[in-house]
Amino acid sequence: MQRYWNEPEVELLPPFVTVDLVRGICQENHPTNVSDVSQITDQTGQDDCSEPLTSEEKVEVRNFFLRFTMLKRYLEFIEVVVAGEKIRIDFGQHLWLRGRGVTFFAPRQSLLEAVKYGYFDDLLIGNFMRTQLHGNASLYPFVTPLIAKLGGNAKVYSRRDYLRFRLRYFRRNPTGFIRSRLKRWFEYTVVPTIREWALRLKLFRPLKMVYRELLLGDHSRPEEPAPTASIQTASVEPRVWVPAVTREGKMAPARPDLSMFDRPALIVSIDTEEDFRWDRPFSPTEVAVHSVARQSPAQSIAERYGVTPIYLCDYPVASQERAYRILREWLEAGRCEIGAHLHPWVNPPFIEPINNPNSYPCNLPIELQREKLRILTNTLMENTFSRPTVYKAGRYGGDLKLPCLLKPLGYQIDMSINPIANYIGDGGPNHTAFPHAPFWLDPERELLSIPATADVLGALRGRWVSLAATMRKDTSDRIKLGWFLRRFGLMNRVFLSPEGTPLEEAKALTRFLVAAGHRVFTLAYHSTSLNPGSNPYVRDDKELQRFLGWLDAYLEFFFGEIGGSPTCPGAVYQEAQTSRVTLAQVA
Repeated sequence: MQRYWNEPEVELLPPFVTVDLVRGICQENHPTNVSDVSQITDQTGQDDCSEPLTSEEKVEVRNFFLRFTMLKRYLEFIEVVVAGEKIRIDFGQHLWLRGRGVTFFAPRQSLLEAVKYGYFDDLLIGNFMRTQLHGNASLYPFVTPLIAKLGGNAKVYSRRDYLRFRLRYFRRNPTGFIRSRLKRWFEYTVVPTIREWALRLKLFRPLKMVYRELLLGDHSRPEEPAPTASIQTASVEPRVWVPAVTREGKMAPARPDLSMFDRPALIVSIDTEEDFRWDRPFSPTEVAVHSVARQSPAQSIAERYGVTPIYLCDYPVASQERAYRILREWLEAGRCEIGAHLHPWVNPPFIEPINNPNSYPCNLPIELQREKLRILTNTLMENTFSRPTVYKAGRYGGDLKLPCLLKPLGYQIDMSINPIANYIGDGGPNHTAFPHAPFWLDPERELLSIPATADVLGALRGRWVSLAATMRKDTSDRIKLGWFLRRFGLMNRVFLSPEGTPLEEAKALTRFLVAAGHRVFTLAYHSTSLNPGSNPYVRDDKELQRFLGWLDAYLEFFFGEIGGSPTCPGAVYQEAQTSRVTLAQVA
């Protein structure tokens, strides 16, 4: 601290000293290393984790958090759970926060003491409570300092208090204050930005080596194993096969030449999942499956055009008879196919913390992914009497480790790739380097990827890969960058789905891809869209009729104007196995 202090008449004292103010003597008295056994106890103090808060105490806790007005810049809500009862403090919704929030699980007495005296940091560092993060929320570097450091120690609650606080330190030591603020700005703004751009430009590893060698003086270079597709059964990260990359930055894996399809072919896939509120944090207890019983209207429309849809089922659907019985009857009648869809937060085993990053399966350890998928696969086999060979990761949470996950369990087809999406800003994967057409995920050509049908239209189409991450940033949301680019025809990302995609844009996307030689199309939606109010795309019966009308009109367009034909993932896989392989030109 002395380097930030430039007052010549002030001396900073070391810890563990006795100061005689009369004689001006400072005597060091370091404590011994002997433990004070009188402080060791098995007692839990006055805490009783089953004791709830009274109505007056709930108001007191709510008012405590509402004092911190600066929290609304970083969180939408804080929840406090005491003895199973939840108190929710809302700070207002903002587009750039995307559901960020924190839940504290605390015992009554310790919580009230912290609220009374303002020292909330004692709960955080003393392991008196459990913390759950929602969205892409983080306690550091802003939330915990605002509550515990500024609020508890300096009694700073508002922006006005914070301005006075900083001004006081600036007057005391201008140079040290400016140096400290610059250091903070560099660590929490510049460094994360450099890291993100280095990852995006594939310069992270070279820059890391330069940093280690030039700045840290570490000249050791551990040998890295060559990329391979072998499966690792130990607790280490699996080795994955990395395909070559084109000059435009797109991956160039082996792709089956599907030009033998004389007509464009359409797959209809349904993410068949539990009914849960998309605007709330993920919960393992929301496992209702009412929407499965409401699939008949869309199923009838598909059958009218000769389409056999595939229902990609997650664990709540696969394990509850009221859901799987309907799909099993349709499967036995040849009216549908069934695949697997992994939602980690409702799929046992429940080991990982439930938060936004862990809702993307690829962020979990490969062993945990495989165990969850093994349980889901066995449940589907037991209840539908069929073995699934098609997989789709929840929230499109798939990456290059998919062969390590799927091949040992007998899967042949993956549908987890959305080639126009970069989910890094939300804690997920970046798919913008993947091809748009079906491709092999492994060098043995045993696992076929059928990406979602999506592409970018507009004048800036050639630069959409570099802009994909920017489009998902908080700043982009605030200035409506995506709306601006679409409105003026510069760049419009179009996804083939009746959920949020205007019918005319879906038709324009299809015409564009057909002209480019695209042969396999995938129309995707969620089963919950047939149950109004279960997702933001269909909120009432009127929007449900609009949804069904969209589906009917698009199928009529595809099989009429386009002259397409229906297909299913298994048929595409069979054609791919007998097709010649094409490779993109690489850099």
